[in-house]
Amino acid sequence: MGHTITVYSTRGGSGKTITSLSIAKTLATRGYKTVLIDVDIEAPSLVHLIPPPGDPNSMRYWTEYLDNPDLNVEDVIFTCKINNLSIIYSNTPEMGKHFLQTKQRSWWESALKRELLAQQMLYKMGYDFIILDNQSGTSMNSVNNMILADTSVLVVRPANYGADATESFIDEMYRVLKGIKPRNDFYIWNQVIKTENEDEEKILRDFLERYNPRIKKSGLTLGCEIPFDRVLNLRLLTSPENYVFDLPEDVQKPIDQLIDTLLEKGGL
Repeated sequence: MGHTITVYSTRGGSGKTITSLSIAKTLATRGYKTVLIDVDIEAPSLVHLIPPPGDPNSMRYWTEYLDNPDLNVEDVIFTCKINNLSIIYSNTPEMGKHFLQTKQRSWWESALKRELLAQQMLYKMGYDFIILDNQSGTSMNSVNNMILADTSVLVVRPANYGADATESFIDEMYRVLKGIKPRNDFYIWNQVIKTENEDEEKILRDFLERYNPRIKKSGLTLGCEIPFDRVLNLRLLTSPENYVFDLPEDVQKPIDQLIDTLLEKGGL
C-alpha cells in the first residue's frame, strides 16, 4: 500500500513547490516509485519549474482529469528524467473560466471522489508515494487534498507575519480535518537566514523558540530547518528546470533529515 504526502502553506512565496519537488526527488533517488502532482489548480507552478515533454497544447492535465469522468489517471502521467519519478501537471487557469467563476460545492465533492479514485489507481500501478503540491491557504481544494493525504508538511518562512498567520491557519484547518482519519503532520522552517555572529543567531533562535511550541500545540512535528541558499535562488532565476536534479548540499541535508523523520514517525 502506498502513502500520500501533501505539502502546503498559508500563503504563496513560502517555497511550497520547491519543497514538494525536493521531497519527491529525494524519495525517487532512494528507490521509491514516486509521483508528484501539482494540485494547486489556481496557481500551478510545476509547468514552469520542470517544463513538460512535448507540445503543451496537446497535454492532458490534472484539472482535466478532475472535470472529465472519461479520463483515466494514466492519461495525465508524464515521466521524468529522474528514475522512479513521474509528474502530473495542472494547466494555467484561464482568467474568465477560473478566476471569475466559482465552482459549486457539488463540483468539489465530485473532485474529491475523482482524487480518491486516482489515488487507488496509482497505488495499483505500484507507486510507493504520491506527493501533492497543494494550494496555499484554506479552500475547498486545499481541504480535499488534506483529506486525501496520510501525511502533511506545512512550509513556514521565519517571519512574524508568516508565523502568526500560520498559527491561525492550522487551528482552522485542523478543526475541519479533526476526526476524519489518523494523521501524521509535520512543519518545516524554510529559507532560514544564515546568521553571521552570535547576536544574529540569538535573534533567530529566540524567534524559533517562541513559535515552535505554538505550532507544535496543534499536533505538528518539526521536520527540519532549510537554510536560505543564495546559489539555489540565483539558479531559479536562470534555469529553474535544473533545480530538482541537483540540490545544494546545505538544502539536501535537511531534506534528507525530513524524509528520515517522515519514514520513521509516519510509520512507513
